[in-house]
Amino acid sequence: MAYVIYITAALLAAGIVFSIWMRKKISSRIDQLGLKKAELMNRPVTQSLSKLKELRLSGETEAHFNTWRETWDDIVTRQLPEIEDRLMEIEEFSDRYRFPRAFELCRQTEEELQLIEKQIDHLIAEVEELVDSEEQNRGDVEYMADEYEDTKKKMWVQKGALSTAGAQLESRLYQVYEQFAEFHERTREGDYFQASEILSGIRSELTFLNDAVDMVPGLFLRLRREIPAQLTQLQEGLEEMEQGGYPVHLFEMQEQIDTWREACREGESAVEELRLQEAAEKADAAEAALTSMYDTLEEEALARSRAESLAAEGAVLIEESRDSLEALRAEVETVKAGYQLREEEERNIQRFEERRRQLAADFAVLEDGMENSIQTYTTTKDQLEVWKADVEKLHADMAEVQDSFQHLRQGELHARDQLQEHRGSLRGLQKRLRRSSLPVVPDHVKEIIHRAEESVTAAEEELHQEPLAMEMVEKKSAEADQAVQYAGEAVEKTMQDAAAAEKVIQYGNRYRSSHDQVHILLLQAEDQFRHGKYGEALELAVQGVEKVEKDVLEKLTLGR
Repeated sequence: MAYVIYITAALLAAGIVFSIWMRKKISSRIDQLGLKKAELMNRPVTQSLSKLKELRLSGETEAHFNTWRETWDDIVTRQLPEIEDRLMEIEEFSDRYRFPRAFELCRQTEEELQLIEKQIDHLIAEVEELVDSEEQNRGDVEYMADEYEDTKKKMWVQKGALSTAGAQLESRLYQVYEQFAEFHERTREGDYFQASEILSGIRSELTFLNDAVDMVPGLFLRLRREIPAQLTQLQEGLEEMEQGGYPVHLFEMQEQIDTWREACREGESAVEELRLQEAAEKADAAEAALTSMYDTLEEEALARSRAESLAAEGAVLIEESRDSLEALRAEVETVKAGYQLREEEERNIQRFEERRRQLAADFAVLEDGMENSIQTYTTTKDQLEVWKADVEKLHADMAEVQDSFQHLRQGELHARDQLQEHRGSLRGLQKRLRRSSLPVVPDHVKEIIHRAEESVTAAEEELHQEPLAMEMVEKKSAEADQAVQYAGEAVEKTMQDAAAAEKVIQYGNRYRSSHDQVHILLLQAEDQFRHGKYGEALELAVQGVEKVEKDVLEKLTLGR
């Protein structure tokens, strides 16, 4: 029972402590919100609005003033008092321990105060902007008036250069003058917002008019005189080039010249109507087109010289290709008498003839085009460059075939020299075997030498064929080369095995009397040696001696 009482008392005490803490926390929030409300109430809105009372207000400005005043009255007479009532309500909820509701109302009140603060900030900013704009207008209008006078003087000085655009400029300047009058009227009436808009329009218009006075004379000069004169000069140049034999009509420049003359007239009208950006774009486009056309004609003049040079060179190349082909055809017949040519090699001559014939036809077409002005020299020059490269490729291909014929003769001579050398090598091998102290030449060595002789003979017989089939000659020569090399290696190995076996047997004689196994193996080695089996003899001799002394072969080889 006492335990329950203690728990209950502890819970009550905790509840009381929690309630006190929560009430203090809410009370602190209420104080903060009250301070914020008082701060907003004391914002200098009334002072800002009082500044406007010194101004004469009307129109849009008066409407704004009434709106600002009504907004401030609403804040002071309704919104902030409602905030005060809610703070008292929050305190009541706290006293009744309805803490969640109290906190929720605190949050709502804080949000409303933030909205009220934004309203006040916006209101003060607009009022200050109006006051500042009124002051700014007084200073700006004096500067704009000076700008107006400067622009007017500049127009008078440039009146001749402005030509037919002068009337339009003067008309728009007079409209600026009328806008000044309207600005002053709006200012006197207190419609400062409208006055600011008018002054902004005056500023933009004076900037445009000043720029126009600077641009118009230059645009008229370009569109009335400079560009038309250049177009006329270009037209005269076209006529001279056409009389000189240039096919300039293919460029269709006369149509372009007419188009850009019309563009100049349109640009001139645009200047008169003060559509200066449009006029400048037309002038720039016309000048760019002129540059492009002049570049085209200059390229055509250079291309003519190059095309005529290529045409003269082409006539020589055609003749040279005919002579080269005839010489190649004659050489083919000569080569065929001594060598077998592949079908592909014989067809090359026919292909060369077809290519040369096509190139000759293409050259004739290009010459006709130059003589009859069928296409521009620029195009003809490019085509002749390609044509020349094709002819040079034909010459290179024919030269390559001629080189291949020379390789045939060189291949034949090389094969003959090589086979003669192989014969000498085989005779040298046989002579070496005869002079050696070998009791017997092994049968397999004889067979290898015999096969090598047969391979050499087969290659020699292939060389006696008429006409020669060089592919077969090269194949047989390669087989003979391999066979002779193999024979040399076999003889060398036989001689080395025999010498080594003899040396090991002689070395092992010292152990015959003291070691029966050594004696027996050496006897077997000697028997193999006498029958020409030198490799087996070496193996048995080494096996016998190594029963007494290890690595004997290495020692003997190294001279130990």
